[in-house]
Parts: sequence; structure tokens; C-alpha cells
Amino acid sequence: MKLVFERVSYETAPEVKRLVLGAVEAGDEVIDLSMLRHADSTMLSILLSAARCAKRRGSNLVIRAMPAELESLAALYGVSGFLPLERNRTEAA
Repeated sequence: MKLVFERVSYETAPEVKRLVLGAVEAGDEVIDLSMLRHADSTMLSILLSAARCAKRRGSNLVIRAMPAELESLAALYGVSGFLPLERNRTEAA
């Protein structure tokens, strides 16, 4: 699923969570965040919930194009290892 929100915060989190978890439950294995410009810790919570949901379903979830700001926040909170981030080829090499 391609997230169509540019900003995610506590105000928009309930709707975003419903959309993301609904997509994962429906079998989507990619969450594309390329349109996301700003997010707070509520987005991390949503992504962690999506990863748990996918794991329960036995699917291989991938989070694509996570903004650097959100990656930094995940590192600060110590949850980076729980997020299945897609890496581009230059980073993986």
C-alpha cells in the first residue's frame, strides 16, 4: 500500500493505523512511505503494529522509502531492528 499522507501525528494516527493495518490484513506486503514528509512517534507505533500483524500472518512485510527523520527516531528509541526496512542496492552493498 502507498501511504498518501504527507504528515502523520496523533491527530491523523487513528485513520492511518486503520488503513495500514487493513492493508496488511488484506495481504499487502509493502508499505510505501515515499509521500510521507513528517511523522512523529505515532507513526513508529503504527509501523511496529503492522510488522507484528504481518508476522502473525506469516507474511514478509517491507517498509519502503522510510524518511530519514523517522529512521532517526526509530534508532533513538531502539526499535530499528524491529522494522523490516527495504534497503536500496547501494546501501546493501
